[in-house]
Amino acid sequence: RLANLHESLGELEIAADYYHSLFEANVDIITTTQKVANVYMKLNDYEMAQRYIEKALKENYDIELQFINAKCLYKLKDFEGALEALEEYKEKSKSLENIEETNALIEELQEKQENNTSLFSRLFGFLDK
Repeated sequence: RLANLHESLGELEIAADYYHSLFEANVDIITTTQKVANVYMKLNDYEMAQRYIEKALKENYDIELQFINAKCLYKLKDFEGALEALEEYKEKSKSLENIEETNALIEELQEKQENNTSLFSRLFGFLDK
């Protein structure tokens, strides 16, 4: 309740501390992880959000956490990791709730990978000459 209160008041750092305590105590790990990840994402600290999600996914896999994980990886510019996470999400998800956003992100990430591949090819081709 204190974490929710501080989050609603905009005191995100304090809310993150309370959520962290709940996470460490393994209190409803999926919900707690989603909340702490959302707080860190609001703080634009995607690295911390992704750390919590990664720990939670190892302990208890949850498909919705996988989607949030993909978003964090995308924000961290780990496009390959984000693409893998989104493809796994799409494969295992029975919900169509995020399907349009998922397909759009997958398409965007595939384009980024193709651009990076062609950039590396041009760079290494230049170095070979």
